[in-house]
Amino acid sequence: MKNRILTAVCAAALSAGALAGVALAKQTYTPGTGVSNSPHNINNVVTNGDEYGRVCAYCHTPHHAIVSGAIAEYNPLWSHQVNEETYTPYASRTFDGGSVDNMQSDPLVGPSRLCMSCHDGVIAVSQHYGTAPAAGNGSAAVGDNWNEISVGDLAFGEGLTNDHPIGFDYDAVASTDKGNGTLGSGIKAANTQFSVTLAGTGVNYAGTHDRKISDLMYNNGSKNIMTCASCHDVHNNENPEDYLLINKQAGSQICLTCHKK
Repeated sequence: MKNRILTAVCAAALSAGALAGVALAKQTYTPGTGVSNSPHNINNVVTNGDEYGRVCAYCHTPHHAIVSGAIAEYNPLWSHQVNEETYTPYASRTFDGGSVDNMQSDPLVGPSRLCMSCHDGVIAVSQHYGTAPAAGNGSAAVGDNWNEISVGDLAFGEGLTNDHPIGFDYDAVASTDKGNGTLGSGIKAANTQFSVTLAGTGVNYAGTHDRKISDLMYNNGSKNIMTCASCHDVHNNENPEDYLLINKQAGSQICLTCHKK
């Protein structure tokens, strides 16, 4: 099983305080053209960007990386305070995220907690390297609704309960799902291949590539776990679609990457 750890690094920062209400507009960009040309180049998003114009610095640092127990298992030299909130996972009649054996104790295992250090609707996106966010550089759009960047704002009560489940053992779910009435009939096996065509302008991923579902999962050494990075490529390198999606929305290809429908 291929152990490919996707470095999911959504822009993150320290608590915004009064800046939390500053909404950020959706950015226009070309998929597959690299992080500098994506919404995750925070210099393109906020009024007052990094003083040196650095792109990676909003998430990473070569020295003095933040040490936090919440990201002890997965810490790609992180340069922001980490969201350490506790989230209730998605649950439904067909997927009980709170009690199924294949759920991790923390639904934000792996890279997902790094994503929520910005997309929680509270933490300022512009803070990095221990400095306070510049005036006017607030959090991702507060709220948990259409056209808002936040997907887990606890202030609105939903957390992750109204979002696609993450933090579960993909292989275990694929083998026990009864999407079509029989075991293993609703979710594709992790070794299933799919193809995606990438523009790759300015990066090295241009062309049509065959990939496996397991390539999209975070492998913790023993399990393939669904995370935010299973659907989104935060560096804008291997995504052919808007919203940093790893597959296209046309014909619901992004959904059918894993689901049998």
